[in-house]
Amino acid sequence: MVAAGGTAAFVMNRISADLSWLSKVAPLLIIVAALGCGMRGAPLAPLMIVPDAVASFEARRLDDEVHIRFDIPSANTDGTSPADLERVEVYAVTTQPDVTRPAPFVLEEWLGSATLIESIAIDNSTGESTDGPLESVTEIGRARQGQEVSLIEVLTPDVRVPVPVETRLSDEGAEEDQLESADAPVVAPLISPPLPVPPRRTYLALAVSTRGRESAASRRVAITLGSPASAPRLPTVTYTESELLLEWSAPLAARLPVQEPSADGVLVSRPIVELSAATTYAVYVVESDATVDVPERPTPLNAVPITGTSYLDTGVTFGERRCYVVRALDTIDSLEVEGPPSAPACVVPVDTFAPQAPGGLVAVASADAINLVWDPGSEPDISGYLVLRGTAPGATLERLTPEPIEETTFRDADLEADQVYVYAVQAVDNAAPPNVSPPSVEVTERAR
Repeated sequence: MVAAGGTAAFVMNRISADLSWLSKVAPLLIIVAALGCGMRGAPLAPLMIVPDAVASFEARRLDDEVHIRFDIPSANTDGTSPADLERVEVYAVTTQPDVTRPAPFVLEEWLGSATLIESIAIDNSTGESTDGPLESVTEIGRARQGQEVSLIEVLTPDVRVPVPVETRLSDEGAEEDQLESADAPVVAPLISPPLPVPPRRTYLALAVSTRGRESAASRRVAITLGSPASAPRLPTVTYTESELLLEWSAPLAARLPVQEPSADGVLVSRPIVELSAATTYAVYVVESDATVDVPERPTPLNAVPITGTSYLDTGVTFGERRCYVVRALDTIDSLEVEGPPSAPACVVPVDTFAPQAPGGLVAVASADAINLVWDPGSEPDISGYLVLRGTAPGATLERLTPEPIEETTFRDADLEADQVYVYAVQAVDNAAPPNVSPPSVEVTERAR
């Protein structure tokens, strides 16, 4: 038994000695196991740098031109800047809308039918950026990040032809369409079917990174290819000292407003077909009567469409030539379109407007003079005043001051004692030749 017990003790001591090294390396093994299992995890996806979408995208149709305007992105979708940007691409497609069954929009399918109308290279150099908007892509060559760009597409006959935009339907959707077409009874409509709408041309822009990654699409903007009214007729310009009045005749094809029925004793009705909105107008300033083209970034003078056939332009500058054109503005298929410009109406305002007669003239006699004082005129172009004098009764007033004086007071010391004098004052402006106001109210005073 002793031998057996000794043998057991020997074996236990040997195992303890053999495992003593494990206690020394166990902490290290635990750390390695933790690093290998708990902290590594799944591999991360590579970082995708994509530029922001093109902002402030606009398109306006003026007759046969579409004016497109947008801002070049200057940051990426993760908030970093400058943007990883190589170019901006502008696409357009002409389609025939189906008012009974609008097609869903799928960007890939849309781009498959669209045409690239402009690819704008981006200048990413570190030089100083150009201030102000970039007016013409054909002139700038390269655009800079953060700047505004405008371009023009001419609506040629080829551009106006609609193209089909393929859209995918699921098998379930196709089966439902077949069932509806097979089982639905043919019922004559109670009202007239909707009138066909003219084709539309839709635009959008994409920003493309240096690695070919595309941004999200800009907002889509559609213009109608329907025919607007022709140019307004016979514009004329008249003016006053502070305003220019432009008047024109409506074109023959202008849409007239529909008179609302009286509310008294008339039943409320609903038209069978939607009535067209009345033609309105937009007024533009052009460089001269030698051209009727509006600038590349046209902005009308009127903030809201003009419902009548006249426009009042304030702020006359005498001696400066000013030319106007008028365009008819129609709403077709809920989209606005401006027609061709009218013949230009030009005018060079000439200042032939005399100031108002001065007011508040007062005469006060002193021991050796008669002192005059009057109110200054309200016109900003008054250069001075003329003092008139005559002897009573019924005398003709003559200039006492050969040249206008700037002051609104005058001291008349060239007098005869006990003589009655009559005074008046006239205002003079700075026109060439100057305009002279009517005489003020006359005042009478006796010299001492």
